Amino acid sequence: MHHTYWLAGKVTKLPGQPCGAGLTSEAADALGLKAGLPVAVSILDAHAGALGNNDPVGLLLGLSDD
Repeated sequence: MHHTYWLAGKVTKLPGQPCGAGLTSEAADALGLKAGLPVAVSILDAHAGALGNNDPVGLLLGLSDD
């Protein structure tokens, strides 16, 4: 079977963890911030909504057999 997808990277991180080496000088200048400022991994809206809905067993994310 031929797959038509590609991987965006090989490193997996949890939401909120720092990624990379922080803001580049170019991005920092454009945003009026300091270069090297830590940048955190984001989370998808749907997943954040499930967490915000107090879904402890993962029903909304399809993580439960219930």
